[in-house]
Amino acid sequence: PKSQSMKISLINLLLATSCGIALAADPPLPEGGNALLTNTTKAQFSIPPEVGGVTSLTIADALANPVIRAEVNAPPPVPWKAFVAYPLGSAIMKGDVCLLGFQMRALSRDGASARGAIGVNVQLNPSHEKIVDQRYKPTAVWQKVSLPFRAELAIPEGSGVINLLFGSEPQTVELCDLQLTNYGPHADLTKLPHVPVETYGGREANAPWRKIAAANIEKHRKSELRIAVVDASGKPVPNAQVRVNLKRHAFGFGSAVTVDQILNWKTGGDKYRAMVEENFSRVVLENDLKTQNWMKAGETERAAHRTRTMETLGWLRGKEIPVRGHFLAWCYTQPWNESYFKAKDVPGIKRQIYDHMDSVLKETGNRLIEWDVINHPVAFGGNIADLAGPQVYAEIFNEARKRTGLKLWVNEDLFDSRERQDRYFEVVKRMIDDGAKPDGIGNMAHFRGANLISIPDWLAMSDRFATLVPNLAVTEYDLETENDELQADYLRDLLTATFSHPAYTQFIMWGFWEGKHWRPQAALWREDWSEKPSGKVWRELVKEKWHTRAEGRADGKGNYRVRGFHGTYEITVTSNGIFRTVNATLAKEGSEIRVALAK
Repeated sequence: PKSQSMKISLINLLLATSCGIALAADPPLPEGGNALLTNTTKAQFSIPPEVGGVTSLTIADALANPVIRAEVNAPPPVPWKAFVAYPLGSAIMKGDVCLLGFQMRALSRDGASARGAIGVNVQLNPSHEKIVDQRYKPTAVWQKVSLPFRAELAIPEGSGVINLLFGSEPQTVELCDLQLTNYGPHADLTKLPHVPVETYGGREANAPWRKIAAANIEKHRKSELRIAVVDASGKPVPNAQVRVNLKRHAFGFGSAVTVDQILNWKTGGDKYRAMVEENFSRVVLENDLKTQNWMKAGETERAAHRTRTMETLGWLRGKEIPVRGHFLAWCYTQPWNESYFKAKDVPGIKRQIYDHMDSVLKETGNRLIEWDVINHPVAFGGNIADLAGPQVYAEIFNEARKRTGLKLWVNEDLFDSRERQDRYFEVVKRMIDDGAKPDGIGNMAHFRGANLISIPDWLAMSDRFATLVPNLAVTEYDLETENDELQADYLRDLLTATFSHPAYTQFIMWGFWEGKHWRPQAALWREDWSEKPSGKVWRELVKEKWHTRAEGRADGKGNYRVRGFHGTYEITVTSNGIFRTVNATLAKEGSEIRVALAK
């Protein structure tokens, strides 16, 4: 949280180390850890009166005292507008193994079931870079949280803070026994307790959704490819040898990529390009088409960036890899539009959006297949709709329609709370009512191990949004966790569930390589290009299980049939020493290909 933008009152909160229960008794904690919170740590409380309130109190049935009670009645635009912050007493070095722990519960409100949502991060100020960023869902029973982690960046003394974020939904929650212990770089991370165990609903091998998904993949993602082999005069060629190989999926199995790496002609660039070509049937440029990069202030720098971006799009077109456009309109305050938001200058905000549209759509043209137009309409504060009214999304969307015939999408991160899903649903519904129906609805799907949506809930959410628009997409998937097994299992199951749902057109990851990933821990391939378990899952599903390779002989009438996954194919036919290779597309309705053999 940016304290300069909030009303802060300081309350001395004693973190009594002697009155709490141990964070874990099995396995025992290592000796020699350095406590980064002490009984003199002062907490910064900030929940504005119009949002709710926060108090420190003693409760008889608490597992430790004092207890923080946070009440949120009117959630702010973003969770970090209602927080409690604890400055760290010592530095954390990059590579240090640490253990964060606390106890939590939720209280019933108005007779409803006790529920809540607490965000927890450990961050470096003033940059707000985070080494922990998790969300937890307390219930009516006191729950223990123990989160081991290895610091991915250094936090100098006096620069670190633990933030507890309460503003995501109406709730009354309690938290006590907050501890952060640093065990140094040589501690064994796997020996530290991890509570609650990170998992998700539907992970079981015999989960009912699996059988349904398998049937739906067979039904919706495959059709019959019919090949007729004839000679030069058009007569059937019986018993011809036929080989069929899927070159690239129609479904968008993809990732974000960067101009810098695609155009890296030095060490590592060849490997990066090869991995893109081999593993993905669709990509998106991570940041290169965004306003802050495409509309760079310096003319020389801007021209050079655009030239390199267009060269990258040319390389991808040469490899027949479709590209999504991201984005045309960013809907809340960022450095490039902050002055307009502060001045409540709606015409200025719109002008900046339309200038970007005019430039990027004209220059990229049909090198892209679709665009995210409305990006983040609900997730963060300072939104353009707060200034201009909810109809502004339809207005911006229709301005994009005037400028391009490409498919246009709306894009948001909607997985982690029903409230956000409801708000996103209403945004899209309002756009449709205002005459701006999007061609697709995107779900960014940025996950962490503590807040994974169950697979049945994911499918139910997908069913709900498909009633608005029948085209859905996972647009920015990643899962940040220390648990490689969980990371692999969840990718396997979420990817399977998504591929099985007929409304989805693509599953795009927001990066794949640790050496170029905004959350390196979420990558599928390590920096040395060794394959993580999640990378193995991707390869085995996309390149093997859901890949069509077939070989056989045409029948007596020169016909060969195979049921395959939709996409582009290479077909090779051989008979009596004569062969021919052709490319073909297998569509949803099936395809019939005629291959003529001639001497």
